[in-house]
Amino acid sequence: MVNIAAGTISQLVIILLGLLLPRLFLVRFGSETNGFINSITQFFSYFTLFEAGVGTATLQALYGPAARDDRQRIADILAAASRFYHRTGICYLGAVCLLAVGYPLFVSAQDISPVTMALVILLQGCGGAISYLFQGKYLILLRAQGKNYLISLVVTTVNVAISGGRILMMLLGAPLVAVQACFFVVHVAQMLFYQWYLKKNYGWLAMRAEPDYAAIAQKNSVLVHQFSTLVFNNTDVILLTVLGGDLKIVSVYTIYNMIVSMCRVLINQINEGVAFRLGQLYQTDRERYKRYHNYFELFNITLGFCVFTTAYVLLVPFIRLYTAGVNDINYILPYLPLLFVLVQLISSSRQAAACLIEFAGHFESTKRRSLMETGINLAVSIVLIPRWGIYGVLAGTIAALAYRANDMVLYTQKHILEEKPYRTYRRWAVHYLIFFAVCLVTGRLQLCAASYGRWVLMAIPVTLAVAACYAAANLLTEYKTLKQLFHTLKK
Repeated sequence: MVNIAAGTISQLVIILLGLLLPRLFLVRFGSETNGFINSITQFFSYFTLFEAGVGTATLQALYGPAARDDRQRIADILAAASRFYHRTGICYLGAVCLLAVGYPLFVSAQDISPVTMALVILLQGCGGAISYLFQGKYLILLRAQGKNYLISLVVTTVNVAISGGRILMMLLGAPLVAVQACFFVVHVAQMLFYQWYLKKNYGWLAMRAEPDYAAIAQKNSVLVHQFSTLVFNNTDVILLTVLGGDLKIVSVYTIYNMIVSMCRVLINQINEGVAFRLGQLYQTDRERYKRYHNYFELFNITLGFCVFTTAYVLLVPFIRLYTAGVNDINYILPYLPLLFVLVQLISSSRQAAACLIEFAGHFESTKRRSLMETGINLAVSIVLIPRWGIYGVLAGTIAALAYRANDMVLYTQKHILEEKPYRTYRRWAVHYLIFFAVCLVTGRLQLCAASYGRWVLMAIPVTLAVAACYAAANLLTEYKTLKQLFHTLKK
């Protein structure tokens, strides 16, 4: 409960800052610079592949020892992970330098000089490299032990500091390089804090440890899944940058994606708050886990559909307000809200199954399925982008997600839970039926708001009405599960 509360508050703060900063970037520097910043951010997200799957493999290996407080076993596993982090850290820094040199050669911009591009990439990349080298493996231990609240506190503080510094620099009229320098400075301070905290509270990690490489032996299989996840989350912007040929189109994509992603991050924060307990429970009591998996699946589907159905209704009125005064490109395009929301709805539908695959450590047996998802995403996107642009890249993501969501449910039900998938399919059918019904009704209303205050007043009844629809549907179709869940919570 502490994790959920801290994570929710943290993400609300980050969402507010995340809405303010892009707006300031748009007004201060224009759509082209906003597209550039978001473009390099997506490139940097691929640098997590240097982790080579060690992070997730280590997390899965730590659930059992963390539940038993087996310090020697924890130290052995982290010793093995540490070797890989140090080995790949130099490669990470080298990749940052290569991107700083190569990006300006292949991507041109009217308002940003090649030197500015290179310096911005170096400042942002070196900040990420510091976090990777000095604190990556220890954050995994904190997550396995359920100390997400500490990570949330640090993340909130870091984001407030970075955002505050950037806002101050923009108000002072500083150039783009000075604005991005705040990112590097704050990440150095974050690294120093974690070093102090770990030395004070985890001195026992210095015990003599024999690296347990067997515990993270599935790292290569995890890497395949990690690559697939990165393709899903980040390839759209990269493909639009390379094949679309216009950073302003990238800006349109990132504005829509920013808003729906904030909703997704908020949901993920709640999931992460309980994931450590579910992971530990899977390792210690499989039968009890099956019951909680049923609750977890229903919770994820319902919460995701409630949040993103509301987002669909309110998205266009918000973007009209958010991009007011920015006239270098049209941000209101037909069907974009529906496509962006569909991506998130499919993701919510498969979230519980994805978590179960991680808890069970079924990385090797599912890596080919993950590669198939990646192939579908890339193939469809590359074929359709030249003709349909932003619509083509979203079609590729939806096609890949539709395949993988169904595959995940079939796999987990058959090979892990040893049950039939019909219950999950019924839940999907009920929730999608309500979603499209809401789309039909609200599509005729043409909602709009003259100010942010009016938008908030409009959002309250919309949210309550959407939640009431899904609550009524669940009472009719999930009465037995809800009764069991209520009984569990009461105890």
